Amino acid sequence: MEQHYIPRFYLEAFQDPTTPAGQTPALWITDLQEATISRRAPKNVGKRTDYYAFPDGGQANQKVEDLLSQIESHAAPIVARLRQGQEGLASQERADLAYFMAFLATRVPVFRDAIETFMAELAEDVMTMSASHTEYFKRTYRKANAGKEFTEAEIEDARQAILRRAYKVRAKPPLSLAAAVEAANDTIYPVLVEMRWAFLSAGEGASFLTCDNPVSWVDPTLRPGFYGSGLAMKKVEVTFPIGPKLCLLATWEGPSGRVPAPDRLVSEMNRRRTGFAGRFVFANSEQDALDALRLFQAERAKTQSRPAE
Repeated sequence: MEQHYIPRFYLEAFQDPTTPAGQTPALWITDLQEATISRRAPKNVGKRTDYYAFPDGGQANQKVEDLLSQIESHAAPIVARLRQGQEGLASQERADLAYFMAFLATRVPVFRDAIETFMAELAEDVMTMSASHTEYFKRTYRKANAGKEFTEAEIEDARQAILRRAYKVRAKPPLSLAAAVEAANDTIYPVLVEMRWAFLSAGEGASFLTCDNPVSWVDPTLRPGFYGSGLAMKKVEVTFPIGPKLCLLATWEGPSGRVPAPDRLVSEMNRRRTGFAGRFVFANSEQDALDALRLFQAERAKTQSRPAE
C-alpha cells in the first residue's frame, strides 16, 4: 500500500499555476542529493510502500495510517481557508492544525531515519561493550543462543567480529514509527499549541518553498553548528510553509496574526527549508526550484569552508 509521508492535499498548493493545457498539474522538485530538478504530480511525490504499517500476525496493521488520515481530514479545510485569507483561528482549529503539524514533524523520513540510526548505533555500542569483557560475552552469547552448541573458537570469532564492527545493526521501522507517534502526541503538540503564531505573507514576486521536512525549528541566535534547538528554548522559531504565499511562524515572544514578509525574510525561510530538507525541496515554479538548488549548494560550500572549532 502506497502511503504519503507528505500529504497530497498539502503538496497540491505548491503546484505550478502555469501548467500547460492538457498536462497534469504538477510541482517542481529539487533533488538535493542528485543536484537535479524535475516536474511531477503530487500523487507521485513523497510516498513509500507500507510506511506506516505495523506487522500484525503476518498482516500489515494500518492503524497509524488511519490515524494520520483522520488528522489530515481535520487539517485540510483549515489549511485551505488560511491560504484563502482567513484571518483568525478558533481554538479547535488551532488545536487541529497544531496536531497536524506535530505529526508532520515526526512522520517524515528525516525524523524516523534519525531515530533508527540512533537505535542501531546504541545497539552496536552495547554489543561492543559486551564483547570487551570476554567471560561476560561468553555467558550472554550462550544464553542468547540457548539450545545451540558453539565451540570456544566460534564464540571468540563472533566476539572479535563485534569488536571490529563487522556486524551492522539495523533498527526495525516499527520502532521509529512508535517513537514518531509518541513524540508528536506527547511532546511536540502540547508545546506548539501554546506558542504564539504569526502568518507570514509573501509579497508580489516572492514565494515560499517547502520540502520533505516541512515543520522544523531552530534558535537563530545560536552560532552555526550548535546542536540542540529545543521547542522550549526562549528564542526558538518554528516554521511551516502553508502555501507559496503563506508561512506559519511559531515563537514564544514573536508577532502574531498576519504579517507582511519582506523578500529578505522569505529568502531566510527558504534557506531554512533547504537546510532542513532530507533530500527534496518542492516549489511552484521551475525558477524557484533552480534557486533552491543554488541556495543549498552555496550554503553547503559555506559550511565546508568554515574552520573547525
